[in-house]
Amino acid sequence: MSNQIKADSLFKNYPKEKNIWCKRGFWIGVASIFLSFIGIIPLFGLIISIVGLVKFDKENHSGLWMGITGLILNLLYLLVNAYNNGHLG
Repeated sequence: MSNQIKADSLFKNYPKEKNIWCKRGFWIGVASIFLSFIGIIPLFGLIISIVGLVKFDKENHSGLWMGITGLILNLLYLLVNAYNNGHLG
């Protein structure tokens, strides 16, 4: 019994890997700040960020903040693009 507890405690301290979908969604969101006039980029980043948040596993992944920030940035600049092209307001 004590061997099992020791083995479990050894594996809990490993570093978590970044969720690649959240990371990509974040960087596409940063790119959409500068490229919001191309409407497909924030739309693509929004989809990638949503996929990253759906696939996020709290036990094995880190970088949830990247997915949430990517979602916000992509949504914001998608709305900016829609407003600039006369689709809103």
